[in-house]
Amino acid sequence: MDQFDNNNNIQPTNAELKEMLDFLIKNSATKQELTELSTKQEHFELSIKQEITELREGLNFLVQNSVTKEELRTELTHLKSDLMMEIRKVREDVEEIKQRLERLEQRTIEDSNAESHEIVSLKHQVQALEQRVRELENARQFV
Repeated sequence: MDQFDNNNNIQPTNAELKEMLDFLIKNSATKQELTELSTKQEHFELSIKQEITELREGLNFLVQNSVTKEELRTELTHLKSDLMMEIRKVREDVEEIKQRLERLEQRTIEDSNAESHEIVSLKHQVQALEQRVRELENARQFV
């Protein structure tokens, strides 16, 4: 039998809550999407590390080949500019990932709330139908 709170609102049982949670977990695709986003971020991090390694190798090459200070400054300026552009790009990508995660979290919350409301609505409908059946059964007794 359904449980009621002080205001006679239906309160789902633990088993019903578990069933709802299992349904949400079973049917949620957000874990895969989060994994894909995480993989994308790992690729960006690897790309930055590779870029830094290449920049260090370039710097070592310049030092080993006795470039002038002015040439070194120029190359370092270019490298710094390239690195700053790459960092800016990564920051934009990270921000995009954060926004997508927020949208996924919001969608998951909205989906969960909608399903919970649907379940409660269905319970109310079942109760109304059960009440109508009882009324019809009582009326049939008098016929």
